[in-house]
Amino acid sequence: LGLSAPLAGLVNQGPAPDFAPLEGFGGVIIVKSDNTAINHLQDLKGKTIAVADTGLMGGFLTQAYELAEIGIDITDEAKIISTGLPFDHVVESVLAGKADAAFLRSGFLETMAQRDKFPAGTIKVINARNLAEFPYAVSTGLYPERPVAKMPHVDTEIAKRIASALLDLTPGNPVTQALGIHGFSLPYDYESVRDMSRKLR
Repeated sequence: LGLSAPLAGLVNQGPAPDFAPLEGFGGVIIVKSDNTAINHLQDLKGKTIAVADTGLMGGFLTQAYELAEIGIDITDEAKIISTGLPFDHVVESVLAGKADAAFLRSGFLETMAQRDKFPAGTIKVINARNLAEFPYAVSTGLYPERPVAKMPHVDTEIAKRIASALLDLTPGNPVTQALGIHGFSLPYDYESVRDMSRKLR
């Protein structure tokens, strides 16, 4: 596509009440809490897994990479069903028994629970990680948030002004409040994403 190097990186906001800045995200793997057949990553072999889309990083690729690291090619060794967004659909697929497990991006499970989208105690997280200062359930490592880059036809001076404007946004700014984000930071190191891309080809 001819994109530039990242100009800035998105900083999301954590849950209430402090809405702490989040510079990373991960993937979550869920099953019904009464599913005794799936307790570990290896147990996903041969199972039906609901995903919103196989192109989503937080909703498929992070989990696929985690499985690839232990020698499981989930696209060959499980049945993948795509539900489309929002992530509510993958959770509903598990609760309805249409899928054994589901992949979703970190943060969405907690948001759905707050909105009473599923009864408390009906979902369990597989390969749960206890990551310091990360407020959401997660089954994978954390990856840097989305970058902002420029297309080739955008003038460099305009790109510099855009980057400067993004970096100047504060959490209380009407723009960040409207978007539900914390703001933007200097570009992140995306080497972990490159490693994932190489492993998953």
